[in-house]
Amino acid sequence: MYTPTATYRIQLCHGFNFSQLSDILPYLYELGISTIYASPVTRAVPGSEHGYDVTNPLELNPEIGTPEAWESITSFLKDHNMGWVQDIVPNHMAYSTNNPWIYDVLERGRRSDFYSFFDIIPQSPARSAKIPQAPIHIMLPFLEKELRDCVNEGNIQLVFGAGGFFFRYKNQAYPVATSTYDWICAVIPELFLPLLAWADKAGSFAFLPWHEWIYFKKKMFDEIWNTPRLKDLGGTYCNYINQDPHLLEELLFHQHYQLCSWKTSFTKMNYRRFFAVNSLICLRMEDENVFSNWHPLLYSLYNNGLVQGFRVDHIDGLFDPEAYLKRLRALVGADAYIITEKILQENEETIPSWPVQGTTGYDFLSFVNQLLTDHSGKQKLKDYFNKQISEESYDDLVFDKKWAFLNSHLEGELNNLMRWLTPLILKKGPGLSPENIRKALAVLMAAFPVYRIYADKLPLSETDQHWMDIAFAKATGKSPESAEGLGMLRPLFNTSAEDESAKEVLYFLRRWAQYTAPLAAKGTEDTAFYNYNVLIGHNEVGDSPGHSIVDAKKFHELMKQRQQKAGLSLNATSTHDTKRGEDNRLRINLISLFADEWISLNEKWNLLNGPFISAHENKRSPSANDEYLIYQALLGAIPEDQRISMNFRKRFDAYLTKALREEKQETNWETPNEVYEKECHDFVNQILSPTHKFLSSFLPFAKLIISRSGIFSLSQTLLKLTAPGIPDIYQGADLWDLSLVDPDNRLPVDFEFRKKKMETIILKEKEGGLLAYVEEHRAEGMQKLFLIRKILHFRRDHPGLFNTGEYIPVVSTAAHIGFIRANQDLRLLILAPLPSTREEPRLSGISGIQGRWKNILTGQELGLGDSIDTVLLFKSFPVAALLSQNH
Repeated sequence: MYTPTATYRIQLCHGFNFSQLSDILPYLYELGISTIYASPVTRAVPGSEHGYDVTNPLELNPEIGTPEAWESITSFLKDHNMGWVQDIVPNHMAYSTNNPWIYDVLERGRRSDFYSFFDIIPQSPARSAKIPQAPIHIMLPFLEKELRDCVNEGNIQLVFGAGGFFFRYKNQAYPVATSTYDWICAVIPELFLPLLAWADKAGSFAFLPWHEWIYFKKKMFDEIWNTPRLKDLGGTYCNYINQDPHLLEELLFHQHYQLCSWKTSFTKMNYRRFFAVNSLICLRMEDENVFSNWHPLLYSLYNNGLVQGFRVDHIDGLFDPEAYLKRLRALVGADAYIITEKILQENEETIPSWPVQGTTGYDFLSFVNQLLTDHSGKQKLKDYFNKQISEESYDDLVFDKKWAFLNSHLEGELNNLMRWLTPLILKKGPGLSPENIRKALAVLMAAFPVYRIYADKLPLSETDQHWMDIAFAKATGKSPESAEGLGMLRPLFNTSAEDESAKEVLYFLRRWAQYTAPLAAKGTEDTAFYNYNVLIGHNEVGDSPGHSIVDAKKFHELMKQRQQKAGLSLNATSTHDTKRGEDNRLRINLISLFADEWISLNEKWNLLNGPFISAHENKRSPSANDEYLIYQALLGAIPEDQRISMNFRKRFDAYLTKALREEKQETNWETPNEVYEKECHDFVNQILSPTHKFLSSFLPFAKLIISRSGIFSLSQTLLKLTAPGIPDIYQGADLWDLSLVDPDNRLPVDFEFRKKKMETIILKEKEGGLLAYVEEHRAEGMQKLFLIRKILHFRRDHPGLFNTGEYIPVVSTAAHIGFIRANQDLRLLILAPLPSTREEPRLSGISGIQGRWKNILTGQELGLGDSIDTVLLFKSFPVAALLSQNH
């Protein structure tokens, strides 16, 4: 099986394509990377910055490059024993007319070959586990106003072009249904008699398979378009219809889709979407026909040696994740490296029956993030936050935000669940009203503690039942008035395989699971994380302010479990989805080490910056919570040289706007409170003014944090590189990563700078003075670059030590963590500092380290007994990797 030794995540797009990737391959090889880990490469919406809005899974995205360019990259990779792991998106596609499958669905409705590909929700309840009939009108919730208003204002126009008839709305063109061609001709037949024959043909030929229909359609409209008289008739007809809003609206009513306001999606939804994004429609990947039609290009890439593994995006969105993964494994075989984007919550483990190597590593991010926090200081910060800003507990806040999001943005999804649930409840006999059942269902979803259950069979697994027990208990506590409704729901989750309704129940449970996952993401990561500002470094994907303490001893336990159950998962610390870069986050967490000073400074800043607070009707701008967020966010993102440049201000302004809207308190995405947002931006501009006293107080503390955080950033990096798992470097994070939430963390990376610095490191390594150089240039991230290169080269030479070698804990103190990776005669001792108020110049009473060792980072040789002189060990470099010399 292909196994990476280290991955490097690349965000491919029109701004960074195969050509630019090819240019940096020698740099990545020299860094020690074994595997390119690429964002989606299939055709996407034009201009896409990420590739997750796939429009055609059977074509390479031309904005990224050509097959020939990829072949050239593959040649380099093969020559250097490197590989490629490809991100794939089986859950959803772009809901856009750029998507030919969607275009055909909009044009031909149920006659389309692709109608059953998409998760279109039935109008009537499902009465069996079979996929029910779908509605005639699939929603297109993309209008700024209601349909009638758009028609009356002339914003929707019927257009005749080379490809046929379209409805033009802004820059979008929606096809006219083939079933209405005869209606078009019948309205003013004296103008359109020549088209009647074609209209009859269109109605019959629309039943053709897609490729034949495309051929016929092109032939038909080419003939019309190339005949001036008929072409003019088409334009004349469109003008006639557009001048009569009633006719235009009637024609729109007879389409296979329903154009409607985007706000309609808050209360009504008849297709499954990715999270709450109207422009991403989900696939029915559980259908074998969909699977077989969606994967040919990806299989070809794998079969031809361009790809050696896959990362499966949003696995929790699929109807049956395990069945999908087994099909994928059967398609590509046992040698492919496959990981899933699975966000594991605390005490949640990977599914052992999944035929994958592990996950994308958000669990590791959480472990190391908790480890590199002083938890006694964090408690002081929590007490301060509860006293000065908000008394609400994190658990209560998460429930409240999930409940609010469900009832404000996912009401249509909740109604769809009720369509499947109601028949099951009615079978149990008369009981509560549908409204009471609906509320109980909503409370249960808001109380659910993880992303989803998996319900691959009945009865539910012990793991699924465990999470359901927690959810029902919490739901009952949060909403005692829903106890009776919850009592009616509980038996469904206890259904046995022998129950007469087992198939219908299993279908409902899988459907329910598809909606708890997006609710967890939107209610928690995209809302609660922007409200609970105790220490925002823990408001991170995979992590949580509510997670238990991870000290050195606990980290060792977690790593031993990881080695046994997920030893080939990625070890991630930054991704394209994290809320902030790994070194930004670590700076913020380090506030916990200086909690008393931070609290004192914050109170000083409240007074100092008070004149810049705006007040309206007993409300302040920014709120106390947002002001506290601003101080932490500035500390995490300020450049190493502490210069407040215009570029930094621009980036921070964009971050703050997003943070305020995600918070959903004083402003939001749907109805932005521009006054509040402006006053928050004005506040930041005023406190960052060189003439104001805030910076003279803030910058010295920032300097302290920056000087100390660099040490612990190196600890974080070393742990990622040597603990069980495959280290993953996010693009640009080979130097200090101080990025903010997307799109800031997807900005172009200065690889030319990195290549020059790598050349200098190689030169200094040969000539001498390397350690002095990286220390002198620590502000540029040279220590981190040096560390990554050193360890990854060692991993490349000794892959077995890390893939199958033992993990042996040796140091578990407040201020240090240490372990040995051992495989046959090879032993590597890792030692790193932890944030602590304790001084530990010597670590004593350590077993298993006796003998001669050589620090592969510094070249230092030393003999160890049962103690370590940390002052001497870290004199030349802040962390250590000691190779045993006892052969």
